[in-house]
Order: sequence, then structure tokens, then C-alpha cells
Amino acid sequence: MSLISRAKEAILSNTVALCVVAITALLGWVASIIGPAVWPVISAAIPVQALLPALLLSIFINLIFAVLLYSVTQKSEPEFQLRYGIYWDKNKNPHCPVCQKPVVYDNWSYQGFGYYCKPCQKVTPLKDPAGNEVKPEQVFQK
Repeated sequence: MSLISRAKEAILSNTVALCVVAITALLGWVASIIGPAVWPVISAAIPVQALLPALLLSIFINLIFAVLLYSVTQKSEPEFQLRYGIYWDKNKNPHCPVCQKPVVYDNWSYQGFGYYCKPCQKVTPLKDPAGNEVKPEQVFQK
């Protein structure tokens, strides 16, 4: 992967962050222009003793909003893990690689040993990267 393609990928993956930075800079610039003209009007209308609690309340609400936003956007661990052609959940139960429904391991005569998915009607054998068949008890030993 070339440096230019990596740079393009980094820019595309951080587009939202770049937009937030640009909007913040623009708002800061506008506030620096409008602030000195508006401050005398605000300080004349609202006592200084009321501004500090309002500022602290605003900071507190923004921190709560930031924590909620972080918790919503945080990536959770994947529900399934793909091993040897079959999805496995946290409790090591097998699931179909196509529809992710639970599957049953058995000898399915002409298709051999493997996991059978009833909705897909497909038998999926356990195979390592070299193509050798693996037994279910060997999946989590390696």
C-alpha cells in the first residue's frame, strides 16, 4: 500500500473528526469577533454571581453528553468469532457461517462430518488453513 493511498484512507476514516475540528475553529473565530461586542450587554443584564453557576452547569451537562456519546459510539466486542470456517459465540457454541444460526455436528453420510445448518441446508466441515479436517474438540486447543 503506497503512502498516498494510506493518507487518503486516513483522511476518509477521520472525515467526521476533521469536520468537527473545522466547525470548532469557525465557532471560535466567530466568538472572538462577536464576544467583545456582546459581553458588556450580557454583564449589564445578568449579575456576575449568576454567570458562574450557569457556566458550571453548562460544563457539567456537556461532560455528561460527552460520556454518553462515547459510550454509544464505543465498539463492542464481536458477537461471533470465526474459527475453522464456523462462527463461535462466547460460550463456544457453533453457528452457521452464512446465517449465523446454531448448527449441529454429526456425520452427514455423503457430505461427511461437519456442522449442519437446517435453515441453509448446508454442511460445513471444520478445516484448518491447510485444508485438513479438524474435530470440534481440537478447535479451541490450538
